[in-house]
Amino acid sequence: PANSRMNNQTNLTWEVWIRPESQSGEDAKKVLWNDYGVQTCWQNGIIWVGVIRGEWVTASSSGHQELQWYHVAGVADEKDIRLYINGVLKATQAYNGEPHDQNKDASWILGRWNVPDDRYDYKGKIANLRVYSRALTLEEILSDIEADQTALAAFRISHPIEFDLLNE
Repeated sequence: PANSRMNNQTNLTWEVWIRPESQSGEDAKKVLWNDYGVQTCWQNGIIWVGVIRGEWVTASSSGHQELQWYHVAGVADEKDIRLYINGVLKATQAYNGEPHDQNKDASWILGRWNVPDDRYDYKGKIANLRVYSRALTLEEILSDIEADQTALAAFRISHPIEFDLLNE
């Protein structure tokens, strides 16, 4: 939902689990984005996060496989954006600009880039989105990953089923 408290935010963390499926074409597939200038994308084995700080600033990591789960965290603070994948720092990009200010409420959009004349749908699974109005530490990101994995393990024990919930 729209939230003006997140507008023009200098310190920000967003986390999401993704499991990309086969995708064709040259266009980036938006996993998550909003009008504040924040995004997480997947394209041909590349995962990246981006923010607007005067201009688009991105941090990316390549070599990722389809049909595998990845925990992706973007962390932006006063000086840079950092990309963590599965709790490991994969990229950092410094910037000097100010946060993008739309001066309006803006919604978080999952699974598509949808603007006039363009629409790129993400194909895959998305789980456990978190957005924080501060820059999380690595320890806090690892704690979120552990909490998700613990909750999944508890669910599997309490709901024994014959198929792998993660990959269905």
